[in-house]
Parts: sequence; C-alpha cells; structure tokens
Amino acid sequence: MIALEWKILQLDRNAADGGVTQAHWECTGEDEADGGVTQAHLEGTGEDEADGTKGRVYGSVSFAPDASAPDFKPFAELTQSDVLGWVWRSEGFDMGAVEALVEKQLRDQQTPPTIQGTPW
Repeated sequence: MIALEWKILQLDRNAADGGVTQAHWECTGEDEADGGVTQAHLEGTGEDEADGTKGRVYGSVSFAPDASAPDFKPFAELTQSDVLGWVWRSEGFDMGAVEALVEKQLRDQQTPPTIQGTPW
C-alpha cells in the first residue's frame, strides 16, 4: 500500500498585511508493502541513498490575498490544512495527477521500465 503525504514547505506573504501570495508544496509517497525502502518525493531527482531511491515532486501556487475579505485569515492563525486546501482548490491544480505521478514513480523504481547496459 502506498502512503502519500502532502506538506507546505514555505509561504511567501505580503509584509504589510500578512496575506499569503505563494505556497510551496510537496507530495511524498512511500510503499509500505516493501518496508518503506522505496520512497518518492516527487521531483524526479533520482538520488540514490542507502535507504532507497528517492525522487521528489515540488510545486508552488500563487494567490492574490485580500485583507478586507470577510474570510481573510491572519497569517499567525493559518494551519497547514488551511493552506493545503487553498492549493488543492486553486484553479488548474490537479491533486489526482500529482498523486498518480508519485505512485508511478514508485512503481517505476520497483520495476524499471528501461534498463541500461550492453550485452558484452
């Protein structure tokens, strides 16, 4: 079974009102069936480490905050869940496609679609 985890890594905000202008996110995945040896952090870095092969998908979403809006939430009161919700609901964002990429990356690491080498 693949366990996926979403995180907000950083927020950019207006100095004047604290309105978030950009959220930097990542989605990571781990196949629990193989004891967590293979991980995908979704950017396709292809870094080999002692505990498995890692990749990473990272992105960012921009916002146009309005401090006078009734649903504006002060920066200090934001939670990771709040911001992840904004990311997932942002126009053009496809959460399913990102998660599918994580799962594909894990499958490709377990059963590589191509193999390098020569016959001699």
